[in-house]
Amino acid sequence: MNLFTWINDGIAKLDWIDIALIKFSSIAFGLLLASLLPALADVHFLWYLIIMILLAVFPVYKMLVR
Repeated sequence: MNLFTWINDGIAKLDWIDIALIKFSSIAFGLLLASLLPALADVHFLWYLIIMILLAVFPVYKMLVR
């Protein structure tokens, strides 16, 4: 069993509450980084918006087209 099969099998066991908790922990990690590195908070919000859109394009495309 390779690593990706093991990860996919583990993800298949998660329900929507588990995935929501992972999302919230990612948000908390981002806030932790922003508090530890104040230079991250000084970046204009449009850069964060551009990065967010670029990171979301492929999963949304994959979800809607395939």
